[in-house]
Amino acid sequence: MPVAKEPRPASFYKLTINGHETIGLFRSVTINKANTDVIDFKEIDQQGKPFLRRVPGFNAGGEVVVERGIDTNKALSDWYKKVNESGVEDGATRCDGTITLHDHLGGQIAAWSFKQAWPSAIEWGKVDANSNDIAVEKATLTHEGIWREA
Repeated sequence: MPVAKEPRPASFYKLTINGHETIGLFRSVTINKANTDVIDFKEIDQQGKPFLRRVPGFNAGGEVVVERGIDTNKALSDWYKKVNESGVEDGATRCDGTITLHDHLGGQIAAWSFKQAWPSAIEWGKVDANSNDIAVEKATLTHEGIWREA
């Protein structure tokens, strides 16, 4: 099947960590901005004229927020529990991963990779028994860098 070059409607996101472990399928993912600090410093050119040089500083990755309906898959909750029990210094709690965006046929639209992520917050929301709402699991993933792969 040829790859579509125009935007396609998104259907779901898939979160994979350590290259093989699928944490789940998500209906909503927010990838907050990644940015690089800018360092300004003053210099003098060869003619003695002052100018401002701008160089890159630290990279800040922001955070990723993932949301999905609660089902029997506890992988995200288990990961959060492991962070709380072992801390983020434990090599098993920080994970490299990928978020892939898929269309309704399962075809990949885009992919982002991140490094050294760990869940820093998790919530299970509120459900009203008088409504048709489903329980939602929402987690914030803190990481050390994110970039678009595809």
